[in-house]
Amino acid sequence: MPPGLRSKSIWALAEAYSGGNMEGRIIGGIAKVTHDPPAGMDLVRRALTIWRWHHERLPLGRPKTVVNHFRELIREAERHYERIHNGRKANALLHFDAWFQIRLEVMKDRLETWGLRWTSELLMTPAIINVPAYKAIAQNLDNAYRSLDEIDTTGFYSPLP
Repeated sequence: MPPGLRSKSIWALAEAYSGGNMEGRIIGGIAKVTHDPPAGMDLVRRALTIWRWHHERLPLGRPKTVVNHFRELIREAERHYERIHNGRKANALLHFDAWFQIRLEVMKDRLETWGLRWTSELLMTPAIINVPAYKAIAQNLDNAYRSLDEIDTTGFYSPLP
C-alpha cells in the first residue's frame, strides 16, 4: 500500500488523521462526519499499516539519500569553518545527526500516542465492544500501537571525511 498523504503527515509530525474526523467516526456528534466506529477503526489500522510499510518495504532509500546529501553539505561547511577558524570544530554534523535521530523518535512517539488515544476510544465504543470480531481487532490494534518498532537508521549516517 503506497503511503500517500498519511506518510507525509507522519513525517511532518502531524496527526495521521485529524481529530475531528476521528471523533466524528468513533464518538459521534460531529457535523459532516458519519458516525461509523468500524470506519474509524479502519483509519487507526491504516495509520499502523503506513508505519509498518516503512519497515517492511524499506522505502527509506530516498530519505537516506536526501539526508546523506544534506550531511555532505553540512560536512563541507564544517571543513570550510575549520579552515577559516584555525581548525576549530563546528560540530554541526554531530548536532544534525542528533536532531534527526530525535525527529525519528518523535515521529514514533506521536504516532503511538495518536494510535493509543483512538484504540482506547474504540475499546469504550459499544459498536465495537459489542461485536466480538471488532473488539478483537481493536484490542490487536491497541497491542500493536503499544509495541511500535523504531525506524531503522542503518545507512542514514555514513562516515564523512
